Amino acid sequence: MNGQPAKSRPAAVIVILACINLMSLGCQEKKDVRRAMVEGMCKAILRHPALSENTKAIAQKVIGTWNNGVMDRDPVLIYAGYAPVLDANYYLLLLCMSDEEFDIAGFRVTEFHKSDSKVVTVQENYPIFPENKIGHHQLIHFSERRAVSERKDEKDWDHYVALDPAEKSLVYGRSEHPVVWISLPNPPSVETEISIFGTTS
Repeated sequence: MNGQPAKSRPAAVIVILACINLMSLGCQEKKDVRRAMVEGMCKAILRHPALSENTKAIAQKVIGTWNNGVMDRDPVLIYAGYAPVLDANYYLLLLCMSDEEFDIAGFRVTEFHKSDSKVVTVQENYPIFPENKIGHHQLIHFSERRAVSERKDEKDWDHYVALDPAEKSLVYGRSEHPVVWISLPNPPSVETEISIFGTTS
């Protein structure tokens, strides 16, 4: 099952973190607690003046699906944005997500690099949440992909998935995961989309 793709964009809306920084707490509680967390996040999105009408429409729909009495098995990516980290050589990817099944496993990066009527597509899956029980709001370190040759290290990610959660910070430091490569959008030459997936994708 796949989350809906979203264009990666600058996270000027990073300020909504002040409103929803409790979204990642209590992430293994029962569904009604998770529903309250997602609803709070969506309501913060609906109130934010900098967010697009499309993002707000997704947030409004998510509120409805959590209250319709039917289990929605498809994870939904409500918003994806990014921001540089001052005095550092990496960025933060902000993901606002919803999943009633609570089994989000990772995210997918799809890029389209265009030059001289040619298009090179890069697609990589990052199984960054192997324990699945993660909060619906996440900040993820990533490095800017400056060339198509800069690609995900499959062996390193296989090692990451196999590690005990307590070992990840010891092995990978502050990021707690191997390098994530994402090209910053630069239309029309570079377009970047982010989607999410669950364990049964």
